[in-house]
Amino acid sequence: MFGEWRFSSFVAHWPRIARELRNYDVVNVHGPVPTISDVFLGLSNLLPDHSRPAIVYTYHSPVDVPAAARWARMYDKFHVQLALRADRIIASSQHYARQHYSRYGPMVQAIPWGTDPRVAAVPDRPGRRDELRVLFVGQMRPYKGVQVLLAAAAKQPWLQVTLVGAGPELAAYQRLAARLGVTNARFTGRLSDVELQACYTSHDVVVLPSLTRAEAFGLVLLDGMSAGCVPVASDWPGVSDVAGPTGMLVPPGDSVALREALRTLAQDPVRLERLRVASLQRAKTLTWERCVTDYERVMREAVRGRYARLHGLPTVPDRAPTGPLRVVPVQRVGAMSER
Repeated sequence: MFGEWRFSSFVAHWPRIARELRNYDVVNVHGPVPTISDVFLGLSNLLPDHSRPAIVYTYHSPVDVPAAARWARMYDKFHVQLALRADRIIASSQHYARQHYSRYGPMVQAIPWGTDPRVAAVPDRPGRRDELRVLFVGQMRPYKGVQVLLAAAAKQPWLQVTLVGAGPELAAYQRLAARLGVTNARFTGRLSDVELQACYTSHDVVVLPSLTRAEAFGLVLLDGMSAGCVPVASDWPGVSDVAGPTGMLVPPGDSVALREALRTLAQDPVRLERLRVASLQRAKTLTWERCVTDYERVMREAVRGRYARLHGLPTVPDRAPTGPLRVVPVQRVGAMSER
């Protein structure tokens, strides 16, 4: 490991792994993870059919390395071609599922991640109604966009911001908050599950101001929605599928647009309440039980399809659907002209 760069010796263990694969019916590979998922997808394709299990590939997001953007784009294209060698492909959003559709490729399924049901009804939010309580949950790292949230909250007394999480930039963000005069924000560090749940249920909005395409889904948004928070997030593929239908999307890195989105909710309690109820109802449909059930179905289909091909049995052609995708309307906030 070199700073944030991590490399694996996975390829050196391949002979042993290849022998052990004979004992499995299906393998679920998650990626892209350079030097791991690419090695597995590439080398497993060289195994004899009788010793290669069915492979279900779960795609998360593109590799996003600003310092090596050209390399990252080339790697992403290469990895998509490797993924097409799997028996089934799963993505957490329709956007990323679409990237793997191929007329003669494997079946592609969009299966969103899930959350645990937390409340039976919209919780009562105590406190002043002239304040908007905004919650951030995540690692204190540059790509999470904490600096954007702090800039949006600076000198805005109607905003009350709570930042939950730890990481290498925590002290730097605390100094930034002091320098910007953000007296309306508090850093809690890490919290227990019980404490975190209390935070979700006592806030109006859960925010994810991420600065990277690698933010593929945003589980914290879904966790907040399940407690009645309205999601406000950067307009990235994948994340927009979670936050857009019942929340608001803003251009990544735009603190003014983020502030205006939050102001819109603060000034319109009727809209805030409507989106809160809609977020809670949507979260009820995106449970871990539903996610696991869908994964089990895809894995069973992959095993049955591979068995049928090995034994010359009739089976449904393994190709991706070619019909139109269902489009979910999202609410976006454009950048403001005055800064």
